[in-house]
Amino acid sequence: MYLLVVLSGFFIFLSSLGLKKNRADGAGRYLNLTFVVGIASVISWSVTLIMRESVTKDMFLFALPFSALFVLGMIYGYKAYESGSMTVTALFGNAYLVPVAVFGILAYSEPVTPFKVLGIVGVLIALTLLTFSEGADQEADKPQEKKKFNVKWLLYCMGMIVTNTLLSVLAKVRQERVGGVNPFAYMALCYTFTFVLSAITYAFLQIKNRTFQRDFFNAKESAVSIGLQSFGNSAANLLVMFLISRVDVSIVYPVETGVALVLSACCGFVFFKEKKTAQKLFGIVLGIVAIVILSI
Repeated sequence: MYLLVVLSGFFIFLSSLGLKKNRADGAGRYLNLTFVVGIASVISWSVTLIMRESVTKDMFLFALPFSALFVLGMIYGYKAYESGSMTVTALFGNAYLVPVAVFGILAYSEPVTPFKVLGIVGVLIALTLLTFSEGADQEADKPQEKKKFNVKWLLYCMGMIVTNTLLSVLAKVRQERVGGVNPFAYMALCYTFTFVLSAITYAFLQIKNRTFQRDFFNAKESAVSIGLQSFGNSAANLLVMFLISRVDVSIVYPVETGVALVLSACCGFVFFKEKKTAQKLFGIVLGIVAIVILSI
């Protein structure tokens, strides 16, 4: 079971890599998102059919808010990865494990251990260190007279944390209510609702902008990015939906985040040539150690 948790972290990394490689802007982000969730819907419905699961009425109550939160979270993600490093932004994107772990403890009486408390505190310290580290990197790249911390990047990261937290809480509540049944059908319906919402949003934007030709060309150029996001996000969510009713959420999310963080850090340093500073490296190591402690 824990091997599946580790595998979900690898899929989260693929999704983060896809977000980082995305080059769409403006309304084009919504077109890319439409393709991402459209492909994810096909993948999810295929798994649903193979597993012979069925759609139930209770799913619709959760699928509607899921679609709105997912669209909002992905747009925050596009903007955050565009304006910040992959390594630090990836940690923020997965930092929802702290409020989700606390939610599992408070709402479902999951056990509180010294390791969990120490792990949560460690992650929070790591996020603080990396926030200032990212701000210092961005200031160093600007002329002396224009140095200014990138507040927008931090706000986008906070938006990712909030939306990812609410999405995880929705999934946990739904699965607990029904005893963990039909997890794949639930995700398939959620992706379908999200596809419809993102397509409608993009169509509405085209009434004024009329940028379809440019956006579609950018989507073709972002085919690899879209593929990574679609496969990574759907595979990770399908696995997590299967796991959260079988393994404590205070274990699932920390472990998958740790795996995703290690891979994102390596990728950021090796392929995106991101700066290595003592503060950033210490923050990353502390975050990884804290996540490992959380899983004990």
